[in-house]
Amino acid sequence: MAADNESLREMLRSFIAQQTEFNEYQRMINAAAQARLNGIQDELTEFKDQTNAKFAEVSAKFAEVNAKFAEVNAKFAEVSAEFAEVNAKFAGADARFQGLANDAAEVKGGHAYIMTIQRPEVVAERLEFYYDRVITAGELVDMTRELPEVIPNDSERESFLNADLVLKVKDKVNMLTNYISVEISYTGQERDSQRALRNAGFLRQFTGRPARAAVASVKNDVATQAYIESAELLWYRIRAADLQPS
Repeated sequence: MAADNESLREMLRSFIAQQTEFNEYQRMINAAAQARLNGIQDELTEFKDQTNAKFAEVSAKFAEVNAKFAEVNAKFAEVSAEFAEVNAKFAGADARFQGLANDAAEVKGGHAYIMTIQRPEVVAERLEFYYDRVITAGELVDMTRELPEVIPNDSERESFLNADLVLKVKDKVNMLTNYISVEISYTGQERDSQRALRNAGFLRQFTGRPARAAVASVKNDVATQAYIESAELLWYRIRAADLQPS
């Protein structure tokens, strides 16, 4: 019995010794783990600090770049404003030049008109007819009053009454009476051609006589030139030199 107790006490002492050794081992492991954890936390803190510093540096760069973009945009806005100002000045100049061009065209057209109506005999001769006389505006009015059904449209009647020049002539071959409706401008345009052709048609209906359409001009646009080449339209060519002041 005493031997059993001694054996039991020996086992207990051995267990206590092993437990003490285990506890020491456990403490060492815990201490190592805590040290590693502390190291990891330090590393994380350092990494976080480095990352924050890098982000701060990048943010500063972005701010600098944004400032540069703002500066460039301001320069572009300034340049755009200058271009707009230049374009406005060019537009004003173009408008002035166009106004001068229009004025010059009106002056040229006026010279062409005056020279042509002052030389009806020459116009008739150049168009291969014998000159008889100029049909007055009063005679045109009388025609529209006697046969109002010929031109029922008010605008066309007004255009007919404002014809630039209407000649009564004789055909050089058969000596029959003819009429010529002449539209006058520096540059013969399609609207001049159509007006002359339309008025010549009205003259045929009013008089029962042949009537031709003509333009008196220095030059012609493509449409008018086509009418002339097809013989639908006669052309009294005004020399540009004749329009110059003597």
